[in-house]
Amino acid sequence: MPGTGMSAPPIDQVLERLRSVYQDVRPDKKFGGYEAKCRHHKNRVTVFFDEKGRTTGCMMGCPPEHIEATDDTNANREETKANREETKKGASGAPSFEPFTGGEVPPFPVAALAPWLARYVEAVAKHIQVPPDGPAIMVLATLAAVCAKRTRVRRLADGYEQPLNLYLVGLAESAERKSQIVAEVVQPLRDYEMRIAEEMHEQVTLAAEQRRVEEERAKWIRRKVASGKGAQGLRAELDALAIELAKPLLRPLRLVTSAPTQGALEGLLSANGERMAIMGAEGGVFGIVAGRFSGNPKAPPDMDVLLQAWSGDAGDSDRKTTTSTRLKAPALTIGLFVQPQVLREVSNIYGAEEKGLLSRLLVARVESNAHKQKYIGEPMDLGRRDDWRKRVAELLKALPADREERVITLPTSILGPAEAFFDEVTAQMAPGGPLALPALRAFGSKLRGQVERLIGILHVAQHGPEAQDIDCTEATVEAAVMLARYFLEHGKAARKATAADPTIARAHRLIEHCWFNHIESFTRRDAQMNHWGGCRKPEDLDAALTELTQRGYLTRVKNTYHLTGAAKAAGAGK
Repeated sequence: MPGTGMSAPPIDQVLERLRSVYQDVRPDKKFGGYEAKCRHHKNRVTVFFDEKGRTTGCMMGCPPEHIEATDDTNANREETKANREETKKGASGAPSFEPFTGGEVPPFPVAALAPWLARYVEAVAKHIQVPPDGPAIMVLATLAAVCAKRTRVRRLADGYEQPLNLYLVGLAESAERKSQIVAEVVQPLRDYEMRIAEEMHEQVTLAAEQRRVEEERAKWIRRKVASGKGAQGLRAELDALAIELAKPLLRPLRLVTSAPTQGALEGLLSANGERMAIMGAEGGVFGIVAGRFSGNPKAPPDMDVLLQAWSGDAGDSDRKTTTSTRLKAPALTIGLFVQPQVLREVSNIYGAEEKGLLSRLLVARVESNAHKQKYIGEPMDLGRRDDWRKRVAELLKALPADREERVITLPTSILGPAEAFFDEVTAQMAPGGPLALPALRAFGSKLRGQVERLIGILHVAQHGPEAQDIDCTEATVEAAVMLARYFLEHGKAARKATAADPTIARAHRLIEHCWFNHIESFTRRDAQMNHWGGCRKPEDLDAALTELTQRGYLTRVKNTYHLTGAAKAAGAGK
């Protein structure tokens, strides 16, 4: 059985127990479990059970507490909780301590970056008063946007190649200065766009005017040719105009967009050398993917261009409402620093997990720093800012679109750390391993293949425009593996956290409120009157308190709740 290391128990041994909680339970021969309904995914998926018929998770990676009876009645929910509680009690009958998933995650390994780049990340973090994770994520996204379609990496041993674009998503709560970080780091791309637009302004204006003249001339000639009067010699001119008008209109270079529709994104890629970056502090692009502007609430999500432009797959777009586009090897970069809710919304997009959109994302959960910020922070180190902007501009200038894509070769002698990481992740994807469930297995598989992309970006950051002519070193490979390990742990934690249902999220916030305010005991009235944990409805508060009691965070004596010793220890230092 996936996720448990054993085959599915015969249905006659567990069916009676399962049907006391679930209705219409059916064996799933393909995945070796039984079908039931998962509350998180809102549809029937394969659910895995242990030898006693107890839920162990679903094929999408949800933990046991998120699996719900097909018949969503209060009686079934209570029985599900009772069965889960029974498995969590120790010999004394008291609930054992079950911490919330997605807890501690490692800090961003700034030492893995080139020294000049690490200094800039530290300067931004100190100036904006945030952890270095956010600035580092956006720095990597900016460098990926610069390198995309201009540089590739190739393993010498087998000729395996990878582009250097990445899909990076930082997650932080509101008030964590995400917009300020994005604006600071992405500014060199915006500046380059503006400079090119100013340089091309006269050319673009004249070209647009010439196009209007040619269109009017073509209309006049068509009328003449159609009437047959004075059409001699005009046919050749009309043909020449038709060829000229078929050429794309001259436009200034675009590097960055924020929340394009899929059709608009295809057009931007086509018009800008098949390279584009989606950068911002909002996740609107994923709402568009889900069908926000489709005009049909039942329309399937439109995510093909996001899937193709990650790996450079060719694709044709023949839409009724827009000009057809043909992309040979598009390269899209995503650099978003958004609230955790955005990742939860992405996971709810039909087909996002199954088609591999979620598994392509390198996600970082950024620690909150809002409670540590001062009214007046430190001024920005202008020297480090200028260095960052100058180096990005030099790379953009040295890697123009009209030159052949450069290749950074990776000899086998330096790839030992990457191979070790690949083998480590592969072992975790085996049945019973930490990455065994389908959603996590897909993520692990994509991540182990992105190490080469990280190697290429770090090599370019270290050596600039001359990177192609300088040998890559094992130290750079080790640094890329450090980043991959960071994304591995953050990716697992983020996927567990976003799978949590609202009750668990409110319960988590409620106990964090107690930790922050050094509350060791309280009444239900205290929590209800002040909406602790965001519990605005009595039933929400009751569910959150029940969850905390079942997890061993709280004990109840009459009308007062007390934090357990384990809960106090877990909150120490927070």
